[in-house]
Amino acid sequence: MKQSITKAMSQIFLLSIIAKIIAFVKSMIQASYYGATIQTDVYNMTNGIVSNVLYMFTTAVAVAYVPLYVQKKAKGENSYKFATVTITALTVAAIGLTLVMEIFACPIMRMVAPGYTGEILSEAVVYFRVLMIGFTFSLVASLYQNILNAEKIYGYANFSSIINSTILITIILLSARWLGIWALVLSVPVSYVCQFVVLYLRGRKFGIISVRYGVRDEAVKMLVFLSLPILLSQATVEINQVVDRALLTSVAEGAVTSVSYAAVLYQFAMHVINIPISTVMFTELSEAGAECNYERMRELLIDIYKIIVLVCLPVIVVVSFMSSNIVTIVYGRGRFDSQAILQTATGLFGYIYCLIPVVVKNVLTRAYYGLNDTKRPMVMSVLEVALNITLSILLAGKFGIIGVVGATAISSLVFIAVMLVNFEKAYFRVLYWKDIMEYWREIVAVVATIVMMWCIKNCMIVNVYIDFGVKSICIFAVYILTLIIVREKKILNGIKWLRNKIYS
Repeated sequence: MKQSITKAMSQIFLLSIIAKIIAFVKSMIQASYYGATIQTDVYNMTNGIVSNVLYMFTTAVAVAYVPLYVQKKAKGENSYKFATVTITALTVAAIGLTLVMEIFACPIMRMVAPGYTGEILSEAVVYFRVLMIGFTFSLVASLYQNILNAEKIYGYANFSSIINSTILITIILLSARWLGIWALVLSVPVSYVCQFVVLYLRGRKFGIISVRYGVRDEAVKMLVFLSLPILLSQATVEINQVVDRALLTSVAEGAVTSVSYAAVLYQFAMHVINIPISTVMFTELSEAGAECNYERMRELLIDIYKIIVLVCLPVIVVVSFMSSNIVTIVYGRGRFDSQAILQTATGLFGYIYCLIPVVVKNVLTRAYYGLNDTKRPMVMSVLEVALNITLSILLAGKFGIIGVVGATAISSLVFIAVMLVNFEKAYFRVLYWKDIMEYWREIVAVVATIVMMWCIKNCMIVNVYIDFGVKSICIFAVYILTLIIVREKKILNGIKWLRNKIYS
């Protein structure tokens, strides 16, 4: 079992790397062609709202769907019928929601972007309406991704991301000079349609869009019941992001765009780590939860906590010391000027401290969902967002970008501690004192890397590219070498596995 999990996680990790590299290229081209201006702020604001609404529904439906689908398969029930009814009902609901959003586009934009008036507001409304065209296609495609994951056919989420990035790159390169910002706007619904076609063709043997079984079913009602708390939880998160963008519009021109690019860089690291872990573990945790096998769940969580900390710590050190270098390398060309680089680097510095709490939260939330508990994560998410919004409002005026992003980091750290304690009180204890003490090796290793970076941080090595490369290699080398010296089992086992692969 552990070998199959490791293999699946490795495959998804490689696909995640490929998808994120292409996404990086996309953001680099986008930044080079358009920079960080009021026009890009409007695009990022409207696209962010559509993405937030989409993510809110896809997360709610998908996370509630997988445990039900797995349970039906385990009981030998007709999972094809359940999938078909769910997909069809979701398609009808998505079309209805799209029409509502199209009709009320103007008041929605007035509410979420109160600083936009006149021509800028009109542009925002038009962009929003065009972007919403792809909503239904993306929502249904996301459900197919989760059906495939439940069938242990992993990797299609990354494949969809590759499609999205490739289409955007192609449209920008071919038409940006005469379409301008519209090249970005039009690429979004086109990519959503293409994602849907690919996933529908791959997943249709597990369920299709058809009224053959109707759109009402007891299992679908249960799905809606389980989805509602997740939907409310995600709604609070999306509201928080809307508030953050609204605050950033008053910080400086280009701030919304700069922080969006900082989020791309942060999410690269977060998704590369999170996607292979959460995708595979969600199915495994759901199966263990369906069997009420708490010991199996505990083993999975202990292993995954350790992996998260091991992988995330050196990444945090790299970004903390070299955020400006990273932004310069990725975006520092074309119309992306020094002010945009500074704003983006500031945002990235704040975001990176969300890395460990966010990845742990994603895994632990899926443990709750695997136990069919969607209420507790919802309550904690609402409280976290309330703290985040409060801190953002208090800190934005005085600290600008770092105040808004720092509020996210602080609230993430506070509430991952709350979630860990709550899960252990509600279900079973995951980490005993002896398990916590095992993390001393990671602490020693990260302290060694920080000391090393303090000693060399002011030494510029030739140019920004070589400087970043050499220092990053030094950080990872010192970190891994220290872990070997202190005999960290997972690192030693990894080296042993690699040696066997090479000499086998």
